[in-house]
Amino acid sequence: MGSQLISSAVRIPGYLTTMVAISLVLILVAWVFSKKIRVYNIGKFQAVIELGTEKLWKLAADTMGSREKAARYVPVLGTIFVFILFSNYSGMIPGAGMTEHFTAPTSVLTVTLGLGLCSLLLTFYFGIEAKGAAYFKSFVSPYAFLLPLNLIDELTKPISLALRLFGSVVAEEILIAAIYNIMPYVAPVVFYFISLFFGALQAFIFTILTTIYISGAVE
Repeated sequence: MGSQLISSAVRIPGYLTTMVAISLVLILVAWVFSKKIRVYNIGKFQAVIELGTEKLWKLAADTMGSREKAARYVPVLGTIFVFILFSNYSGMIPGAGMTEHFTAPTSVLTVTLGLGLCSLLLTFYFGIEAKGAAYFKSFVSPYAFLLPLNLIDELTKPISLALRLFGSVVAEEILIAAIYNIMPYVAPVVFYFISLFFGALQAFIFTILTTIYISGAVE
């Protein structure tokens, strides 16, 4: 009786267990990969990782003006991209969303709001790191009476990021479920490829917008 009360009181939501599992897998893969990095005769996996890192670095450099400036932020941006990507892809695993213990994190608004808040806090952190107290002058620029509007503008950024990511993932899941009911043998193959594309696209959009926000804060 007592154990049942405790288990019901500490019930862990499925999206949280999925987030923890994704984080642990990514940490383990990164740790194993770090032990096998080679300078010459690199493997295919390392080649893919290096290509992805180079593309992200170039993207950040184009946004921020130089590779040297972008180098400070690439690790954080890469972490955001990979986490959202695998969170999106976790929804493609059979059984996702059908049990309370396994839910794609990005299909839950609480998670996407948390990711949006992380983006906002990173923007503030890097802005203060780059400019110090002078960073806050941007909130009263060009006139002090615009402070409320500038604050609202900043606070709507994470909400916009969260709703965009959440809405896209949920809409995709609903669409796949509807098509599956109509064409159960054809839909899974087609929409798995569509999910691969849109999962990567949403991770990219979130990352590039965060890059733009950070770039604006540190300039």
